[in-house]
Amino acid sequence: MSLALRYAGHRASGHYLTRRLRAPRWARRLAIFAPVLLVVAIAMYRLGAVELDALYILLALVCALSVAALMLSLMVIQCVWRKGDRGGGQAIGAMALSLLTLLPFLAGAYRWEVMPQTNFAVTGEGISVPVGSIGAPANGVAALVGEASAPVSGRRFQASAADIYSVAETVLEDKGWHVENTSSNAPPPSPPVVAPRQPADAPPDISVVPIPYDPSELEEGPNADPTAVPEADDYVVTAVARSLVFGFPSEVVIHIHEQDDETLVDMRSTSLLVPFDLGQNRYFIESFLADLDAAAAGIEGAAAAEE
Repeated sequence: MSLALRYAGHRASGHYLTRRLRAPRWARRLAIFAPVLLVVAIAMYRLGAVELDALYILLALVCALSVAALMLSLMVIQCVWRKGDRGGGQAIGAMALSLLTLLPFLAGAYRWEVMPQTNFAVTGEGISVPVGSIGAPANGVAALVGEASAPVSGRRFQASAADIYSVAETVLEDKGWHVENTSSNAPPPSPPVVAPRQPADAPPDISVVPIPYDPSELEEGPNADPTAVPEADDYVVTAVARSLVFGFPSEVVIHIHEQDDETLVDMRSTSLLVPFDLGQNRYFIESFLADLDAAAAGIEGAAAAEE
């Protein structure tokens, strides 16, 4: 009887040796350390412990660690699939965590590709928006805009400029934007004239002589409200808005001006630190105008329309 017939019907059995790889542990450690470093870097920058250049270095390190963890986990998964080595569970967990950490970087790369490489946004042609007073565009990148940046539509309201300005004040407060300066075309207040007290026994023919006027008496103090301006038909508001995650500041200039029984609202938003905003300034303008539309809906006859 042949060996084939003798062992027919018997299942092959034996002991298989499998390796426990060290790479999965390193992949998991790198995948865990990268998001922790990302959170610490953002917190340190928001607290002022590191400068912007140091933040860039930390973000690059986070990205490199996540990529290394992803590559290690893929190598381990390949070994597990082909050779039956151990460590597939740790490798899959490291791969998932590294991909999650890389999502913000992938989103930033996508916005870099699709958004214009500029650091400001405007409504319409931006002609009616005065230049702000906080700071100049970072590194002069504003010259790169040209035709690449599609302007945001401004707003027209069937209401007075004073009413729209009052609504804009509320929107600015709700959004948490810090108002730096507000100006209008209202005439300056007249200097006060203070009459001296007359003695009870003074002759009746004594005339009142005004006390000399000191212009510093009307200057705003350190605690003056920058939004407290008299009613007018033209307002320019300069505020500072900050991005959600990193808190990068942008100078937002809002021009509210009345024209032919309508009030026009134009805006310009300019980054003060970063040379490319990845669409953040456009978002500032669009979100403010959307909130302004909703808030102005309560004013009788103030129907909003795009310019």
